[in-house]
Amino acid sequence: MYLQDQAFADESFENIRAPDEYEYFELTCQHYHWDRMDPCQSLHLDKKLCDEEMSDILRQKDSIETRQKKINEKQKKLDEDLKNKTINETTAPQKAEEIADLIIIQSG
Repeated sequence: MYLQDQAFADESFENIRAPDEYEYFELTCQHYHWDRMDPCQSLHLDKKLCDEEMSDILRQKDSIETRQKKINEKQKKLDEDLKNKTINETTAPQKAEEIADLIIIQSG
């Protein structure tokens, strides 16, 4: 008897919402990435990272890799210029300082 009453209550009052309940529900869904189609992950505490935060993390990773490539390219060009003697001794320290500045920016 109790199960029948419970099923009736669930069916009958499922779509009745209290004032402001919808907004709260929507905000909660957005915050925890709740997905009606995948209930096993609903409101899981490990799902707190927003899509924007994840894309920021990925952008930072790409940015670091890009800066590292730029540093490597400048270092390689400086080495080649010194080897081929196409750069004079007064500009070599300046180029090395530019590379050092890039490294400092990356580590900061």
